[in-house]
Amino acid sequence: MIYLFSALRYEAQPLIRRLSLKQESSFLPFQVFQDPDKLYMLTLTGTGPIRAASAVSAVYALCPPGPSDLLVNIGICAGLHEAQIGQCFLCNRLENRDSGRAFYPDLIWTHGFSEACLVTGSRILSDPASLCSALKESDRQPLLYDMEAAAIYECASSRMGPHQMLYWKIVSDQGDGRLPSGEEAAQLIDSHLPSILDFLASIPAAGQTAAEPAFLHDLSRDMHCSETMLHTLRQYLTYDALSGRRCDARIQQMYADGTLPCKDKKEGKKILAKLYDCLL
Repeated sequence: MIYLFSALRYEAQPLIRRLSLKQESSFLPFQVFQDPDKLYMLTLTGTGPIRAASAVSAVYALCPPGPSDLLVNIGICAGLHEAQIGQCFLCNRLENRDSGRAFYPDLIWTHGFSEACLVTGSRILSDPASLCSALKESDRQPLLYDMEAAAIYECASSRMGPHQMLYWKIVSDQGDGRLPSGEEAAQLIDSHLPSILDFLASIPAAGQTAAEPAFLHDLSRDMHCSETMLHTLRQYLTYDALSGRRCDARIQQMYADGTLPCKDKKEGKKILAKLYDCLL
């Protein structure tokens, strides 16, 4: 299943129309919509990080996500630092402005979207200049601002991995207080939905998960993996399978040149780092 989250009805209306979603009555107090085949579940969170986190918690308590499910957050945002009104961005970094914590969705699939850093705050943005100066990492890419995404990520991360979450934001204003009407916001989102939905249809989603590699436990043994290392190794190999990149040749070469099996856990960590490099 693909769990869709949007803040307000006018942001969600294009999704409701294009996916033929119907409102469910069992998920009150949040409005929830599903398609006839139960492939998509759309929840309206309301504005602000507390409401967004509450909505995710409520939905996941009743319908826990599985390892092949996806979370998708689509909505409008303020655009700063080279972001122009009407542009659509896939977010590669989320920051909670209140706590300073940063989160990094794993964009493991090849895509054609522009990427940006997104800041989430609990208030409507009124000081865009200070936000730009505070985030040095955003100097080389557009900077966005919303009121839900980082809270959605932080809440969902207890149930899903970073590779299962995607955040699309469409720039509707410049953080100067001049907000679009509901109709204008809906039109902005609708103009980008074909490319977003085509992308979602092209990647492994509900019911399509990569099988665990048969050699995982043998490789883990030969790397002297701890439980934490085993979990990381499994995640790396899953990313590799889903993204179409293959680490098999690198692993076979390590066995051929005597790097594997390694002598201890310290060497195993070095091999783990090399496998990570394969995924970049």
